Amino acid sequence: ALLVPQQINGGFRIDDQLARRLNLALKKLKKLAERIVVKLPVDKFTLLSTVLVLEVFRTRVNVQEKVWQVLAEKSITWLNDILQQDQPLLDGQELTEWAREFVKKEVKLN
Repeated sequence: ALLVPQQINGGFRIDDQLARRLNLALKKLKKLAERIVVKLPVDKFTLLSTVLVLEVFRTRVNVQEKVWQVLAEKSITWLNDILQQDQPLLDGQELTEWAREFVKKEVKLN
């Protein structure tokens, strides 16, 4: 199972253990987060982590969608609030679209 602790107010933060489980380098993720362009006062690493974790749940975790959506409800709401107020970009690309491509190419569940 892929267990990811949610932040109190919503959002996920990928830690070293989860990064290894996703076959990603935590240092690389933190550098990617720094490149996010967002006007809202939001922690960019939490934003990136949340988008990536939700995309992994959506495409890679073999659990019914309703199950993971209930588990991640607070983070989904947190992310949707941000996306309604702003359009975060990473390397000029809309963040959720960037995450979709990144997960497809880079994430390998261990």
